[in-house]
Amino acid sequence: MPVAEKEKVAEKSLIEQNREKHEVSKRTGHYWGIEKLTLQEKDPTKFERFVLRLNAACASARETAKHVSASPLGREMGELLFGICTPDGDAAAASQGLCGHIGSMSYIMDAVIHSGVETESQHP
Repeated sequence: MPVAEKEKVAEKSLIEQNREKHEVSKRTGHYWGIEKLTLQEKDPTKFERFVLRLNAACASARETAKHVSASPLGREMGELLFGICTPDGDAAAASQGLCGHIGSMSYIMDAVIHSGVETESQHP
C-alpha cells in the first residue's frame, strides 16, 4: 500500500478501517488486497527474522505475565494468551495459548471495534 494511501486509512475511524478491510479483502480475495509479500520474496531471511521477533515478543510477554499473575490458572497452568493485532483488529502474532483463544482474537477485536468503544478523544 503506498504511503499516501496508508495516511488516508489512518485518518479513518477504526470502524471505517475495519469495513474497508473486509470490502477490499472480499473484492480481491486477498487480505487488504495484498497479493504478494514483497519482503518475503525479496529477502526471505529478513522477513522470517521479523516474524520471529513478533512471536518472541508475544512469548516473552506471556512468560513475564505468568510470573506476576495473581490468577492461579495463569500462574500455574499458563492459561493466558498475548497477541499483537493490527489497528483494524486482525492478529499479526500470538503467544502459545488455547487454540480457541488464538482463533477468536480477530472476532473479539471486531466486536470491540463495533461496540462503539472508539471515542473522539481516542480519534480526533
